[in-house]
Amino acid sequence: MSADRLPQDMQDALDSAIKRELRAEDAWEDERDAAYRRARGLGAAFVLVAAVIFIAALTTVVAVIVDALL
Repeated sequence: MSADRLPQDMQDALDSAIKRELRAEDAWEDERDAAYRRARGLGAAFVLVAAVIFIAALTTVVAVIVDALL
C-alpha cells in the first residue's frame, strides 16, 4: 500500500460522506428554490392588491372632482 492511498474501508466511508453531503446540498438548493417561488407568488399577489387599491382610490378621487365640478 502506498502512502497516498487510503485503505478501502476508509475510502468507502469518505465516498459515502461525500455523497451524503451532495444530497444534503441538493435538498437545501431545492428548498431555497421553493422558497423563492413562494416569495415571487406572494410578491405578485401584493402587486395585484396594491393595483386594485390604487385604482379604487383613483376612481374615488375622480368621482369627488367630477361631483365638485357639477
